[in-house]
Formats: sequence, C-alpha cells, structure tokens
Amino acid sequence: MPELRQRASCIGLRASFSVLRDMFGFQRGVVPPDPVTGRVSVSLRTQLDALGSRHMHLNVIATGSDNFTDADNIEVDYAIFKLRNVYRQVALGVGRVQHWNISVAAADGLDAPTEEGQLQELTERWEVPNNGIDLFIVHDMNIASNGGMLLGRSAVDGPCGDKDQKGMEAATAGLWGSEQTARTVAHELGHYLTLEHRNGEPNNLMCQSGQANSTRNSTVLTSGQGSDMRDHCMTHGGCDFMELQPGRYSAEELRAMIFEKSGPLAPVLALATLRRTDYPEVEKLADLRRAAESAGLDMRARRAALLELGRLGGPGATRTLQALHSVATVPALARVLRLLGAGETATDARPASLIAAIKAAPTRFRLPAIAVNPLPTRQPVPITVAAAPRALLEAARRALALHGLEASPTMLIHLDCFGHEQLLVLTTEAAAGPGPLLERATSLGVLLARHDVEYENWSPRLFLFSEPVRTGPVGTLAIRAVGHDGAAILAGAGTVSRGELHFSLQAMSVPGNVAVEIAGVLRQGTVEITRAVSDARPTRARVPQPR
Repeated sequence: MPELRQRASCIGLRASFSVLRDMFGFQRGVVPPDPVTGRVSVSLRTQLDALGSRHMHLNVIATGSDNFTDADNIEVDYAIFKLRNVYRQVALGVGRVQHWNISVAAADGLDAPTEEGQLQELTERWEVPNNGIDLFIVHDMNIASNGGMLLGRSAVDGPCGDKDQKGMEAATAGLWGSEQTARTVAHELGHYLTLEHRNGEPNNLMCQSGQANSTRNSTVLTSGQGSDMRDHCMTHGGCDFMELQPGRYSAEELRAMIFEKSGPLAPVLALATLRRTDYPEVEKLADLRRAAESAGLDMRARRAALLELGRLGGPGATRTLQALHSVATVPALARVLRLLGAGETATDARPASLIAAIKAAPTRFRLPAIAVNPLPTRQPVPITVAAAPRALLEAARRALALHGLEASPTMLIHLDCFGHEQLLVLTTEAAAGPGPLLERATSLGVLLARHDVEYENWSPRLFLFSEPVRTGPVGTLAIRAVGHDGAAILAGAGTVSRGELHFSLQAMSVPGNVAVEIAGVLRQGTVEITRAVSDARPTRARVPQPR
C-alpha cells in the first residue's frame, strides 16, 4: 500500500513499523476496548485522510512508569483513540504518537505530585526534543484544588520548537479511569493549542469536568475553536502526495504537458514523472535542459527541471548542469542562479550560487571575503566521531543530488554532540585527493543534520567550499562552511603536501554559533578527523526513555 508508506514516512516513522503501535499510537499494539460497549474499531483510511490535513504529533510520557499496569496502559491507549475522534470533528488529525518512560527513581517524587507547582517542575525538567507536543501521564497525581481534585494542567498556547523554557512547557494529566482520563487528555491538549475554558457551555470539551454535562459526551468543539487549534505552531501541514506512475504516460505525452501545458499533470508533476519514465537518457537530458531554459515556463517549473536533473544524477546529468551554468551571458547565469534559490548575481554568497559559480568557472572562482573572527573553545568537549554506516549513503546521495553534487560512497563521517547527530558527506571531487584542489575551486561536501527522533530524515545544514590560495610543493587552501543564508559558520585553511591535505576549521563569531574546532587529514579516497571539540553543553532538560 504505497500511500500508507508515504504517509508513514511523512510523519517520521521508520521503514519498518506497526500500523496499530506506530500509526495509531497504541503502545500495547492492539485496539483498546471501549469502557462502555467493549468494542472499538479504527479505520486506516480515516487515519490516512487525517494525515492529509493539519495534524499534530504527540509524545506520551509515562511518569512513574514502573507502576503502570496493563490496565493503566489500556487507559492511555483509549485516551489516544478518543483524542483522535474528538479532534476529527474540527479537521485536526493526530499523527505520530510516541511513548516514553520516566521511572519512579528518575522522577524523584514528580510521579506522585501533591502540589500544582510540581507539574510545572516536571515539564521544565524533562522534554522530548522533537516536533511533537509533550504529554505527561502522571501515575499518582493527587493535587487538591478548589475543594476538588486537579485532573491535569497545561500551558495555554504552549511553546513551539523551543521547549527548553521557564514555566509550564507541556500538558499533564493523571489516571482517573478511561473516560475521565480521555476527556482530560483532550481538554489539556486543547489548552496547549490555545483554547480557554468555556464553563458556560457544558457540552463543550473546554468546559471543566466538574461543570460538564457528561464525562463521555461533553467533547464538542466549535469551528472557531478548531480554527484556533489548527493555527497553532505545533500543528503540521498535510502529508498530501501524488503517486507518480512512470509507465502511465509516454515521453511525448509528458512533453506536451510540460511545454504545451495540455494534459492532466501540471508541468512540475510532469517533469517528476518524466525523470522516472524509461526512455533514452540522452533524450531525457535534452528534455530537462529544454525545460530549465524555457522562457515559456514559469520559475517554479524551470527550477523543478534543475532539481530533476540533480535527482537523475550520473555523469550526463552533471555535464548538463555544468552546461546550463556555463551560459554565455551574465543575465542568463543570474536567471539560473535565481532558479536555484540564489540571488540576482553570481557573487551571491548563498550555497546554490556558490555551487553554480564554481561549476561555471572553477579556475576563476573566488570565495566571498569575510571577516575571520573565530570563537575560542574555552571548555572543549570531544565530539564523537565515527565512520557512518553504509545504510546512510542513500540519504547522503539524495541530499547532495538536490544541489547538483555527487556524494563519495567512501567518505561519510558521523558526528555526535550530546545526541545531536551530523553527517559529513564529501563529494567525489574531494575524494579525488588533495592535488586537484590546488588547481581549482571545489564544492567539498555538505554537513547534514539528523532530525531529532525522526531518524529517517536528514537535511543540509552547512555547505563546504575550498579555493586555492598558494600552489607549489606546499600549497594552501581557504576552506569555508556556509549556512543557507550565506553566513560563514566555519572557516579555516588547509595545507597540501606529499599527497595529504591537513586542514583545520573553527566556528566563526556569528549570532547563535557555538565554538567548534575540527581538524583532520584528507587523502585520496579517505578522510580522518584528528580533532573535533565543542563548547556545547547538554540542554538542561532530560529526555525520557523510549517505551
């Protein structure tokens, strides 16, 4: 079922997953019973549709996990089932649900809070570093409140990506029996998603339980409430997609859709299908080049043609991209750079323009001048360095191909700093050895960052470039690592002698940067990191253990 795998990938599930446990979030791996009827049914079709619209991700954190019984776990699974049904009425889906543990010992008394301030302390002390909302299920909550009992508490209009703040940072709920726990979970998450109390509407979800008409049925949400919830920064866009069918249309039909704009597919989709269609590569390259240069296509379609060339890969696609970037006139070159996301001129310092300029004239290329202002590492902590597993090569190839670069299959380095993983991927040009680096400017590679918890997803963070400064028996290089906006994040130099490049890079003093030093040796086909340290420190909040 291709759609299932597409949606699973979109919400960050690994290639191998359980539908009930991972797609629906039932940590027991079975559908929970309804406390009244005993029967519950779930629809995979409905869940896939929900992921096609706005949805949120959830981290369910069992606090005092040693004490959770099977009945408690059933109660939590039923709350997740009910949450989906309640939020579905306002077109807000529940996407990835992950389960985490905080043991009784690790909770240090916060699994059995008797004061409201302890709930805030719990959310300040612990967090899951991903793009889901943290929901703490506290096993032994017993907090007196206004002559009654506090059932849960949440931040109102809770934080976005930065959970490491002071104050209430998550949602919390106790265990009160299946129906009450389910309503409390949905109610508290409603607070997180901006909703206030509506005690004058006893059938509304946001009416406090002591004043609601029914624990089971007082779960109504209005369209206005739904709109507010969907607008919250912790909700995500739909995982909509179109399954491309390469054999469905001929190359001639696809050309008509692209250049004549006649047919069922828009030019961007037709270009993606064209790349996957089986016909002679020389014709395919000509079609994609024609699209990239066509004045009759809009900027989005022309950029799509360049991206499809990058995805096609191989020597033919590389030569075609180089030819595109070698067009004779400055206005034409500027147009190509704009399509790649760069600025108006070939001197723009953003990665796409630097890559394009190097391909256009590598021997004449010069890195933009910067004020070299390194950050000293005052309390260096080692960064863990290891050879990257071969399984990551495909992700590396895809990431570099999007920028018209080819990843070396043997030069992948895995870096880990307090759980923040990076993948250094060098290009085939860098793999050729240090000698050619003294002859021309080179796109050395890309530093990819792994998304927290969503372990299949990697994205480019820094782009590495070099240019020769001095040639001879002992040559030197300028080396720069720039971010998407063109800011130099790392800078340094390399010395080439006897077939080896000895290099050293330091973090530059730019806002938000952390002191880093990386040094190593590049030889033909291999790279060795000899020093990797950082001033980074672990975040204050601790991360629960996966269940």
